[in-house]
Amino acid sequence: MKRTPSKSAALRTLAAISMSSICFAGEGNQPPVCDAGPTAFVECQGLVTVVQLDATASYDPDQDDLTFFWTHEDATVTFDDPTSPTPLMSIIMPEGDCVFECSQIFVTVSDGQDFSTCKTAALVSDTLPPVMQLPTDVLTMWNGGVAANQHDPNDPVNGWCTAVDLCKETAVTYVDDVQHGFPPSGIEDVVFRTWTAVDECGFEIEDLQTMMYVGPSFFGTALMDAMPGDCMNYYDPTVRKPFSINLLGIADFDAHDVVMDSILLRRTDGIGDFVAPVRGSFRDFETVMPNGLCPTEGADGYVDCVLKFNPRKLERDLMLWAVPDLTVLPVDLYGIMDDGAPFVARDFLIIRRAF
Repeated sequence: MKRTPSKSAALRTLAAISMSSICFAGEGNQPPVCDAGPTAFVECQGLVTVVQLDATASYDPDQDDLTFFWTHEDATVTFDDPTSPTPLMSIIMPEGDCVFECSQIFVTVSDGQDFSTCKTAALVSDTLPPVMQLPTDVLTMWNGGVAANQHDPNDPVNGWCTAVDLCKETAVTYVDDVQHGFPPSGIEDVVFRTWTAVDECGFEIEDLQTMMYVGPSFFGTALMDAMPGDCMNYYDPTVRKPFSINLLGIADFDAHDVVMDSILLRRTDGIGDFVAPVRGSFRDFETVMPNGLCPTEGADGYVDCVLKFNPRKLERDLMLWAVPDLTVLPVDLYGIMDDGAPFVARDFLIIRRAF
Protein backbone atom coordinates (compact mmCIF):
# COMPACT_ATOMS: atom_id res chain seq x y z
CA MET A 1 0.00 0.00 0.00
CA LYS A 2 1.35 3.36 -1.05
CA ARG A 3 1.50 5.98 1.73
CA THR A 4 0.84 9.71 1.09
CA PRO A 5 3.35 12.12 2.73
CA SER A 6 2.00 14.00 5.71
CA LYS A 7 1.56 17.80 5.76
CA SER A 8 4.46 18.24 8.22
CA ALA A 9 6.80 16.30 5.95
CA ALA A 10 5.91 18.57 3.03
CA LEU A 11 6.70 21.67 5.09
CA ARG A 12 10.08 20.19 6.07
CA THR A 13 10.86 19.63 2.38
CA LEU A 14 10.01 23.27 1.49
CA ALA A 15 12.18 24.56 4.34
CA ALA A 16 15.13 22.56 3.07
CA ILE A 17 14.66 23.97 -0.42
CA SER A 18 14.52 27.51 1.01
CA MET A 19 17.71 27.02 3.04
CA SER A 20 19.48 25.80 -0.06
CA SER A 21 18.41 28.97 -1.94
CA ILE A 22 19.79 31.35 0.81
CA CYS A 23 23.09 29.59 0.84
CA PHE A 24 23.28 29.89 -2.92
CA ALA A 25 22.58 33.64 -2.73
CA GLY A 26 25.39 34.06 -0.23
CA GLU A 27 27.81 32.22 -2.45
CA GLY A 28 26.84 34.58 -5.36
CA ASN A 29 27.73 37.87 -3.58
CA GLN A 30 28.55 40.73 -5.96
CA PRO A 31 31.71 42.69 -5.20
CA PRO A 32 31.39 46.42 -4.43
CA VAL A 33 31.96 49.07 -7.10
CA CYS A 34 34.94 51.26 -6.22
CA ASP A 35 35.08 54.98 -7.12
CA ALA A 36 38.01 57.00 -5.73
CA GLY A 37 36.79 60.28 -7.21
CA PRO A 38 38.31 62.49 -9.92
CA THR A 39 41.84 63.86 -9.92
CA ALA A 40 42.14 66.68 -7.37
CA PHE A 41 43.73 69.90 -8.60
CA VAL A 42 45.07 71.82 -5.60
CA GLU A 43 47.05 75.03 -5.12
CA CYS A 44 50.22 74.58 -3.09
CA GLN A 45 49.56 75.55 0.51
CA GLY A 46 53.12 75.57 1.83
CA LEU A 47 55.46 72.85 2.97
CA VAL A 48 52.44 70.59 3.47
CA THR A 49 49.41 70.67 1.17
CA VAL A 50 46.15 69.10 2.33
CA VAL A 51 43.87 67.40 -0.22
CA GLN A 52 40.29 66.31 0.38
CA LEU A 53 39.65 62.81 -0.99
CA ASP A 54 36.18 61.40 -1.64
CA ALA A 55 35.19 57.79 -2.34
CA THR A 56 31.52 58.22 -1.38
CA ALA A 57 30.46 57.44 -4.96
CA SER A 58 31.46 53.81 -4.30
CA TYR A 59 28.52 51.44 -3.78
CA ASP A 60 27.59 47.81 -3.25
CA PRO A 61 25.14 46.17 -5.70
CA ASP A 62 23.81 44.05 -2.82
CA GLN A 63 23.42 47.16 -0.65
CA ASP A 64 25.85 45.81 1.94
CA ASP A 65 27.66 48.24 4.24
CA LEU A 66 31.11 49.20 3.00
CA THR A 67 34.45 49.74 4.65
CA PHE A 68 37.31 51.77 3.18
CA PHE A 69 41.07 51.72 3.37
CA TRP A 70 43.34 54.26 1.65
CA THR A 71 47.01 53.68 0.79
CA HIS A 72 49.80 55.40 -1.09
CA GLU A 73 53.26 54.26 -2.15
CA ASP A 74 54.99 57.55 -1.28
CA ALA A 75 56.21 57.88 2.29
CA THR A 76 55.72 61.67 2.18
CA VAL A 77 51.94 61.17 1.95
CA THR A 78 49.80 60.61 5.05
CA PHE A 79 46.06 60.32 5.75
CA ASP A 80 44.28 61.72 8.78
CA ASP A 81 42.01 58.64 8.79
CA PRO A 82 42.74 55.98 6.13
CA THR A 83 39.48 54.16 7.00
CA SER A 84 37.25 57.14 6.19
CA PRO A 85 35.49 57.45 2.82
CA THR A 86 36.53 61.13 2.83
CA PRO A 87 39.96 61.44 4.45
CA LEU A 88 42.30 64.41 4.34
CA MET A 89 45.57 63.55 2.65
CA SER A 90 48.71 65.56 3.48
CA ILE A 91 51.39 65.89 0.80
CA ILE A 92 54.89 67.27 1.39
CA MET A 93 55.76 69.30 -1.72
CA PRO A 94 59.18 68.25 -3.05
CA GLU A 95 61.73 71.06 -2.96
CA GLY A 96 62.16 72.77 -6.30
CA ASP A 97 58.96 71.42 -7.86
CA CYS A 98 56.38 73.90 -9.13
CA VAL A 99 54.01 71.07 -10.12
CA PHE A 100 53.85 67.75 -8.29
CA GLU A 101 51.63 64.86 -9.35
CA CYS A 102 50.68 62.38 -6.68
CA SER A 103 49.30 59.64 -8.94
CA GLN A 104 49.21 56.41 -6.94
CA ILE A 105 46.43 57.04 -4.42
CA PHE A 106 44.54 53.78 -3.82
CA VAL A 107 41.36 52.99 -1.93
CA THR A 108 40.10 49.47 -1.22
CA VAL A 109 36.35 49.09 -0.71
CA SER A 110 35.02 45.95 1.00
CA ASP A 111 31.52 44.65 1.75
CA GLY A 112 32.89 42.04 4.19
CA GLN A 113 33.03 39.27 1.62
CA ASP A 114 34.55 40.75 -1.51
CA PHE A 115 36.55 43.90 -2.20
CA SER A 116 37.47 46.23 -5.04
CA THR A 117 40.45 48.56 -5.39
CA CYS A 118 40.66 51.71 -7.47
CA LYS A 119 42.87 54.77 -7.60
CA THR A 120 42.85 58.53 -8.08
CA ALA A 121 45.47 61.28 -8.25
CA ALA A 122 46.22 64.76 -6.95
CA LEU A 123 48.02 67.50 -8.84
CA VAL A 124 49.59 70.14 -6.58
CA SER A 125 50.71 73.34 -8.34
CA ASP A 126 52.22 76.66 -7.32
CA THR A 127 50.47 79.11 -9.64
CA LEU A 128 50.00 82.16 -7.43
CA PRO A 129 52.37 85.14 -7.21
CA PRO A 130 53.88 86.21 -3.90
CA VAL A 131 51.97 88.42 -1.50
CA MET A 132 53.59 91.87 -1.40
CA GLN A 133 53.77 94.29 1.51
CA LEU A 134 54.41 97.66 -0.12
CA PRO A 135 56.05 100.54 1.80
CA THR A 136 53.81 103.56 2.27
CA ASP A 137 54.01 106.50 -0.12
CA VAL A 138 56.18 109.40 1.03
CA LEU A 139 55.32 113.09 0.90
CA THR A 140 57.85 115.15 2.81
CA MET A 141 59.96 118.30 2.74
CA TRP A 142 62.89 118.41 0.35
CA ASN A 143 66.26 117.91 2.01
CA GLY A 144 68.57 117.48 -0.95
CA GLY A 145 66.18 115.09 -2.69
CA VAL A 146 67.49 112.49 -5.09
CA ALA A 147 70.91 114.14 -5.33
CA ALA A 148 71.31 113.62 -1.58
CA ASN A 149 69.95 110.04 -1.82
CA GLN A 150 66.86 111.08 0.11
CA HIS A 151 64.95 108.33 -1.70
CA ASP A 152 67.23 105.51 -0.42
CA PRO A 153 65.04 102.47 0.41
CA ASN A 154 67.30 101.75 3.37
CA ASP A 155 66.04 104.97 4.92
CA PRO A 156 63.19 103.95 7.28
CA VAL A 157 61.15 106.91 5.99
CA ASN A 158 61.01 105.25 2.55
CA GLY A 159 61.17 101.59 3.53
CA TRP A 160 61.75 98.28 1.77
CA CYS A 161 59.11 96.16 0.14
CA THR A 162 58.68 92.65 1.54
CA ALA A 163 57.05 89.67 -0.16
CA VAL A 164 56.07 86.19 0.97
CA ASP A 165 55.24 83.10 -1.07
CA LEU A 166 53.78 80.06 0.66
CA CYS A 167 55.74 77.55 -1.37
CA LYS A 168 58.84 79.10 -2.91
CA GLU A 169 61.61 81.59 -2.25
CA THR A 170 60.90 85.14 -3.44
CA ALA A 171 63.21 87.81 -4.86
CA VAL A 172 62.32 91.51 -4.53
CA THR A 173 63.69 94.23 -6.84
CA TYR A 174 62.78 97.79 -7.74
CA VAL A 175 63.16 100.27 -10.60
CA ASP A 176 62.97 104.06 -10.13
CA ASP A 177 61.46 106.62 -12.47
CA VAL A 178 62.91 109.90 -11.18
CA GLN A 179 61.40 113.24 -12.17
CA HIS A 180 63.12 116.51 -11.22
CA GLY A 181 61.65 119.95 -10.71
CA PHE A 182 58.15 121.18 -11.44
CA PRO A 183 58.57 124.98 -11.50
CA PRO A 184 56.92 127.04 -10.22
CA SER A 185 55.10 124.46 -8.08
CA GLY A 186 57.75 123.98 -5.39
CA ILE A 187 57.81 120.22 -6.02
CA GLU A 188 61.52 119.42 -6.24
CA ASP A 189 61.73 115.67 -6.90
CA VAL A 190 59.29 112.84 -7.51
CA VAL A 191 60.30 109.18 -7.53
CA PHE A 192 57.95 106.53 -8.90
CA ARG A 193 59.39 103.29 -7.55
CA THR A 194 58.06 100.07 -9.10
CA TRP A 195 58.59 97.12 -6.78
CA THR A 196 58.58 93.60 -8.25
CA ALA A 197 58.44 90.31 -6.35
CA VAL A 198 58.96 87.05 -8.26
CA ASP A 199 58.98 83.50 -6.91
CA GLU A 200 61.05 80.52 -8.08
CA CYS A 201 58.23 79.37 -10.37
CA GLY A 202 58.34 82.66 -12.27
CA PHE A 203 55.09 84.14 -10.94
CA GLU A 204 55.43 87.81 -10.12
CA ILE A 205 53.57 90.79 -8.76
CA GLU A 206 54.43 94.46 -8.91
CA ASP A 207 53.15 97.66 -7.34
CA LEU A 208 53.99 101.32 -7.18
CA GLN A 209 55.42 103.43 -4.37
CA THR A 210 55.59 107.20 -4.83
CA MET A 211 58.00 109.53 -3.03
CA MET A 212 57.61 113.28 -3.38
CA TYR A 213 59.87 115.99 -1.95
CA VAL A 214 58.60 119.58 -1.80
CA GLY A 215 60.26 122.88 -0.95
CA PRO A 216 58.88 125.89 0.95
CA SER A 217 57.56 127.49 -2.25
CA PHE A 218 55.08 124.62 -2.56
CA PHE A 219 52.81 126.36 -0.09
CA GLY A 220 50.71 129.34 -1.13
CA THR A 221 49.07 131.94 1.11
CA ALA A 222 46.51 129.30 2.10
CA LEU A 223 46.46 125.53 2.50
CA MET A 224 44.29 123.10 0.59
CA ASP A 225 43.86 119.34 0.43
CA ALA A 226 42.83 117.87 -2.92
CA MET A 227 41.08 114.51 -2.65
CA PRO A 228 40.84 114.35 1.16
CA GLY A 229 41.85 110.98 2.55
CA ASP A 230 44.40 110.28 -0.21
CA CYS A 231 47.75 111.82 0.64
CA MET A 232 49.22 111.19 -2.82
CA ASN A 233 46.07 112.26 -4.70
CA TYR A 234 46.01 109.49 -7.31
CA TYR A 235 43.37 110.58 -9.79
CA ASP A 236 41.81 108.63 -12.64
CA PRO A 237 40.05 111.11 -14.97
CA THR A 238 38.17 108.27 -16.64
CA VAL A 239 36.33 107.45 -13.41
CA ARG A 240 33.87 110.29 -13.00
CA LYS A 241 33.29 110.21 -9.28
CA PRO A 242 32.80 113.38 -7.19
CA PHE A 243 35.98 115.41 -6.76
CA SER A 244 36.56 117.30 -3.52
CA ILE A 245 38.98 119.95 -2.28
CA ASN A 246 39.19 121.19 1.28
CA LEU A 247 40.38 124.76 1.79
CA LEU A 248 41.84 124.39 5.24
CA GLY A 249 41.17 126.74 8.10
CA ILE A 250 44.18 127.55 10.29
CA ALA A 251 45.01 130.13 12.94
CA ASP A 252 45.72 132.92 10.45
CA PHE A 253 43.25 131.87 7.75
CA ASP A 254 39.53 131.89 8.55
CA ALA A 255 37.81 129.83 5.86
CA HIS A 256 34.50 131.42 6.85
CA ASP A 257 35.73 134.68 5.30
CA VAL A 258 36.16 133.14 1.84
CA VAL A 259 33.92 134.56 -0.90
CA MET A 260 32.53 131.29 -2.26
CA ASP A 261 31.71 132.68 -5.73
CA SER A 262 35.31 133.81 -6.21
CA ILE A 263 36.89 130.36 -5.99
CA LEU A 264 38.52 128.95 -9.13
CA LEU A 265 40.81 125.95 -9.70
CA ARG A 266 43.52 125.90 -12.37
CA ARG A 267 46.60 123.95 -13.36
CA THR A 268 49.80 125.56 -12.08
CA ASP A 269 51.35 125.29 -15.55
CA GLY A 270 48.54 127.46 -16.96
CA ILE A 271 47.31 124.83 -19.45
CA GLY A 272 43.55 124.62 -19.80
CA ASP A 273 40.91 126.78 -18.20
CA PHE A 274 39.65 127.71 -14.75
CA VAL A 275 37.11 125.43 -13.06
CA ALA A 276 34.63 126.67 -10.47
CA PRO A 277 33.20 124.41 -7.75
CA VAL A 278 29.57 123.37 -8.12
CA ARG A 279 28.93 123.79 -4.40
CA GLY A 280 30.66 124.45 -1.11
CA SER A 281 30.03 124.20 2.61
CA PHE A 282 31.76 124.99 5.88
CA ARG A 283 32.70 122.46 8.54
CA ASP A 284 35.64 121.41 10.65
CA PHE A 285 36.70 118.42 8.55
CA GLU A 286 40.47 117.93 8.77
CA THR A 287 43.46 118.53 11.02
CA VAL A 288 46.48 120.28 9.50
CA MET A 289 49.81 118.59 10.22
CA PRO A 290 52.75 120.69 11.48
CA ASN A 291 54.49 120.61 8.07
CA GLY A 292 51.26 121.40 6.22
CA LEU A 293 51.34 118.10 4.30
CA CYS A 294 48.81 115.26 4.32
CA PRO A 295 46.06 116.59 6.62
CA THR A 296 44.31 113.92 8.63
CA GLU A 297 40.58 113.46 9.02
CA GLY A 298 39.15 114.93 12.19
CA ALA A 299 38.39 118.29 13.75
CA ASP A 300 41.19 120.65 14.78
CA GLY A 301 39.07 123.58 15.95
CA TYR A 302 39.25 125.50 12.65
CA VAL A 303 36.43 125.46 10.12
CA ASP A 304 37.33 124.30 6.59
CA CYS A 305 35.73 125.22 3.28
CA VAL A 306 34.63 121.96 1.64
CA LEU A 307 34.37 122.27 -2.16
CA LYS A 308 32.84 119.89 -4.72
CA PHE A 309 33.73 119.90 -8.43
CA ASN A 310 32.07 118.38 -11.46
CA PRO A 311 34.45 115.60 -12.66
CA ARG A 312 33.44 116.04 -16.32
CA LYS A 313 34.26 119.75 -16.27
CA LEU A 314 37.48 118.96 -14.41
CA GLU A 315 38.60 116.53 -17.12
CA ARG A 316 37.62 118.87 -19.95
CA ASP A 317 38.73 122.27 -18.64
CA LEU A 318 41.99 121.07 -17.07
CA MET A 319 42.60 118.93 -20.17
CA LEU A 320 43.24 115.87 -18.03
CA TRP A 321 42.41 113.61 -20.96
CA ALA A 322 45.74 114.66 -22.54
CA VAL A 323 47.86 114.07 -19.44
CA PRO A 324 49.91 110.82 -19.52
CA ASP A 325 49.81 108.33 -16.67
CA LEU A 326 52.13 108.89 -13.72
CA THR A 327 52.28 112.62 -14.37
CA VAL A 328 52.46 114.93 -11.38
CA LEU A 329 50.07 117.79 -12.02
CA PRO A 330 50.29 120.75 -9.59
CA VAL A 331 47.01 122.68 -9.25
CA ASP A 332 46.22 126.06 -7.67
CA LEU A 333 43.05 127.29 -5.99
CA TYR A 334 42.42 131.03 -6.30
CA GLY A 335 39.94 133.23 -4.47
CA ILE A 336 39.38 136.36 -2.41
CA MET A 337 38.41 137.00 1.19
CA ASP A 338 35.57 139.18 2.46
CA ASP A 339 38.01 142.09 2.83
CA GLY A 340 39.10 141.77 -0.82
CA ALA A 341 42.47 140.16 -0.05
CA PRO A 342 43.41 137.46 -2.61
CA PHE A 343 44.65 134.03 -1.66
CA VAL A 344 46.12 131.06 -3.49
CA ALA A 345 46.49 127.49 -2.24
CA ARG A 346 48.40 124.69 -3.95
CA ASP A 347 48.27 120.93 -4.11
CA PHE A 348 48.81 118.30 -6.83
CA LEU A 349 47.22 115.37 -8.60
CA ILE A 350 49.00 112.24 -9.79
CA ILE A 351 47.27 110.98 -12.92
CA ARG A 352 46.95 107.23 -12.68
CA ARG A 353 44.40 105.47 -14.81
CA ALA A 354 43.13 102.03 -13.92
CA PHE A 355 43.74 99.36 -16.56
